[in-house]
Amino acid sequence: MQTPLPTTAAPLLHRLLHAHPLLVFDADALVDYPSVNPQDTWALACEALADDADHLPRLLDLSDLSAADADKVLAELDQSENLTAPPLLLGDITPGADLGRWALTQVTQAPDTSKHWLRWHDVRVWANLLWIATPEQLAYLVGPARSVGWSWQGMWLQTEFPTGEKQMGPTKWSPAQWQQIQSIGVINRVFARQGQPSVNDLPGRARQLAEADAQAHSMTIWDMASRVDFAEHTARYGQEFWQAAQFHPLMTRVATREATYAEVAGAQTEEFWAELDNRVGRAKA
Repeated sequence: MQTPLPTTAAPLLHRLLHAHPLLVFDADALVDYPSVNPQDTWALACEALADDADHLPRLLDLSDLSAADADKVLAELDQSENLTAPPLLLGDITPGADLGRWALTQVTQAPDTSKHWLRWHDVRVWANLLWIATPEQLAYLVGPARSVGWSWQGMWLQTEFPTGEKQMGPTKWSPAQWQQIQSIGVINRVFARQGQPSVNDLPGRARQLAEADAQAHSMTIWDMASRVDFAEHTARYGQEFWQAAQFHPLMTRVATREATYAEVAGAQTEEFWAELDNRVGRAKA
């Protein structure tokens, strides 16, 4: 089991930005930052991702801005509790770093050798990669940076990489890691329903949801709505909840593709779920 890199509360935001001047924005989120002039940003792009150029992360180097323009960006980031897509802040940049070569890290390879674009710059993905990836894999993704600032629950945090954690070759994911990465969308949809966990609670809760999603996959529950419902119900009612007697006819319909899990679960009454609550309560007593 991967141990997450140590993450600490960041210093005051202006000090954090001074030490982490390279900001990585989601391209579609730039509209939420009127102080950022898109012409001052550039895409973390390479030829292999030319078709996705409009959606690749945008980099902004605060040290290239005037003091007045940098202060405007700071003022917007200081409203962190209102940010729906906060940027990652990259610091301790290797002098003379080749950003063109770094762009190649945007292409990641699955265990079956298929190639994908990993949205590590999305803080909802980043927070999960901290427990999924090894320090070497994370260090490769963030390229020339040795420290990352990021916002969670309205608080700025800082994750630093120990010296010597650089990996020279492209990131390779184990089958278990790739399954967990594939589950990040499910994890974050469940968090959106239940509320984001604290930084300390996130790895444990996320692992539970990823394991539930792997179970769903083995049961050919593949559509997103069903995967999310199944993972949420696993977290609420326990790993074997679907083996309860009242679930047998429902799971038969799912297995025969008569209906999706989301459809059969959504059709049940409050009494149905109350009975399941009671069963779980007795099991825990």
